[in-house]
Amino acid sequence: MLRQCTKIFKAFDNANIKYCHWKSNEHLLAGLNGDTDLDVLIEKEKHNKINSILMDMGFKRGKTLFYLDYPSIQDFIGFDEATGKMIHLHLHFELMIGKKFIKGINLPWEKVIFETRKKDSETDVYVIDPNIEMILLFIRNYIKLTIYKKMKTKKLSNNDVIEYSWLKNHIDKSSIVNFSKNLFSEELGYNITTYIDNESSKGFKKINRNIKKVLVEKYNYNKFREDIKYYFIKLIAAKNYILHKKLKLPTLYRRGLPEGGVVITFIGVDGSGKSSLIKEVKQWLSWKFDIYNIYFGSGDGSSSLLRLPLKIIAKLRVKKRGDARHYTEADINKKNKNLSIAKAIWALTLAAEKKNKIYSMLKAKNKGMLVLTDRFPQTQIMGFNDGPLLDNWKESKSALKRKMYQYETNIYKLSETFSPSIVFKLKIDKELSAKRKNDTPMYMIEKKIDAINILEFNNSTIIDIDTRGAVEISALQIKQELWKFLSEN
Repeated sequence: MLRQCTKIFKAFDNANIKYCHWKSNEHLLAGLNGDTDLDVLIEKEKHNKINSILMDMGFKRGKTLFYLDYPSIQDFIGFDEATGKMIHLHLHFELMIGKKFIKGINLPWEKVIFETRKKDSETDVYVIDPNIEMILLFIRNYIKLTIYKKMKTKKLSNNDVIEYSWLKNHIDKSSIVNFSKNLFSEELGYNITTYIDNESSKGFKKINRNIKKVLVEKYNYNKFREDIKYYFIKLIAAKNYILHKKLKLPTLYRRGLPEGGVVITFIGVDGSGKSSLIKEVKQWLSWKFDIYNIYFGSGDGSSSLLRLPLKIIAKLRVKKRGDARHYTEADINKKNKNLSIAKAIWALTLAAEKKNKIYSMLKAKNKGMLVLTDRFPQTQIMGFNDGPLLDNWKESKSALKRKMYQYETNIYKLSETFSPSIVFKLKIDKELSAKRKNDTPMYMIEKKIDAINILEFNNSTIIDIDTRGAVEISALQIKQELWKFLSEN
């Protein structure tokens, strides 16, 4: 059980706040270990106090799209500093149930649930009485079925079967009948206990018929209407999923930050572990937040269609020239001074690509997304390290060359206006860089290390990370620093 989870529920107890984990207690420990969500029913009257406790503990409110924003349910995302794991709390201020995208039925059982809650002996966390949880399991299963599935289904879904099997060992049949009589219908209680004995498809259908009858009579439930809503919203969700996941567009499809997005930039020399750390941070954040990835470099990362053939030609030329490790600084300086038309075309297409990526970054940020960037354009160091490439044409006699220089410079200056929110400078020594990436000349490694050390970004928080050790250690430090930044901003 994560230390932060222990603190949460202890704080609720100390503040005399009634709560209980009300569903899926079969994997309660997994939720308390940060491996899945926690669904906690909580006193509605203590709403402000609960918000204050969680904010003081560094939790963030999630900004969900309308189809995941349910009435009387709030999203809180927390962080366990010792392990680097996230904690996802669904706080339910009323017992709202329904299929995904639609939680429209309020069962007024809160008082009974709080009066009969039990403390789990293994975790010391209050949980719902297992007999009530069993009744809810069948009601929730019925509501999740569409009309088409309802006609075909003769048993619980696979996920619900796991919970049902666990609950069977924790219930008392007479208690199920009594709770069902007081909360829903006596007939449902008898139907459930009969089903537990024989688990027949006939008994399962009988349970569903009774649930339907009570929902229609007491809660004005219309399954056909709910299914139409469900499929309509599912189409919208599917569209957003395709735009975000498949087309890689800056589209929010699940959850962002309500106070606005954040741009998180990683810079470091070859061998600093940048790619591995970005991958680790992306995997960590994307569990609960929508992430937008941008590669601002000119190497092996994503590039525009316009620059793609130029990259292929450049690779062929590098292969023909041979091993770059044997180049001297004089060789490189000579090449940079004698800018060719091909190099100018490369520089201009790269600049145009960076411009489009900066605008995509802003779109994602404005929608509340977390933007991860590998490198970032800068105007402090010319000729390399994501700086302008046409600086030698600044005072050229050719008006065309000066215009090309100015066009490129104006694009790179956008990085001064739209700087990252937080920058992680990944630090290693030159010997380790050369060992990890042995295709870069030593003088160039030294030059890049010096450049990264002096780089500044307007209004950005800059954090140095020592990446000489294991990736896991560096990743944990980045997660700790990043969550601290998110909590304070």
